[in-house]
Amino acid sequence: MKPSLSIWLGGRVNRALKFAGVRLVRADSPADRRRRRLIERHRIAAVVDIGANAGQYGLRLRDQGFVGEILSYEPLPAPFEQLHRLATRDGHWKAENKAVSNEGGSLVMNVAGNSVSSSLLVMETRHLSSAPDSATVSTIRVETISLQKILNPLAGPVMVKVDTQGYEYPVLLSAGELLKSIALLELELSLVELYKGQALFRELDAFLLSKGFSLVSVEDGFFDEERGELLQIDAIYRNDSIDSP
Repeated sequence: MKPSLSIWLGGRVNRALKFAGVRLVRADSPADRRRRRLIERHRIAAVVDIGANAGQYGLRLRDQGFVGEILSYEPLPAPFEQLHRLATRDGHWKAENKAVSNEGGSLVMNVAGNSVSSSLLVMETRHLSSAPDSATVSTIRVETISLQKILNPLAGPVMVKVDTQGYEYPVLLSAGELLKSIALLELELSLVELYKGQALFRELDAFLLSKGFSLVSVEDGFFDEERGELLQIDAIYRNDSIDSP
């Protein structure tokens, strides 16, 4: 089931249950519990959600009890419409129809058939063979914003989540010197090249270690069912230069 459809169905069920005072929430995984504890321990005041799609991550944060500010960025119009509807019903959730990049202006984005695999990079055949529904069906020009510009006005401890299908390194570079202001960083990282020219786990891990971040949580992600090989992971890094209680 596609994430956008899951959200739609969940919304319909929750609206039906509203008058009974009941709401469906996703059961926490061990990785969810680690994220929640890290957010609590670091007293995160705002979460920047880059590659927000239809708002799945923001909803998960709310279901886990996070009441701080959420700033979501999604460049594709269709999932952004769903994201925007969710955000407008939440007084502390803002959404912008933009991609985050170290290149200003606008960029051409490759739109995947399943939406969630869309990327500013060109998809490799390894990705396509493992998920045929992820094939590129069109391209679209999207506006960009830098992570530095997003972070600049924020006060208090910040967590940044980046799910940009191979484009994580340019997103991190766009933070400039403000990368050191991020308390927690959650990334989708590839173990093999799924998009042309992307930085892989080992490169990004070395980069973040050099910037004073430590890997503190890992969760399985996208995998090749036929080969039984893990292709992506979700990882959380802690900024060791920022003291936590």
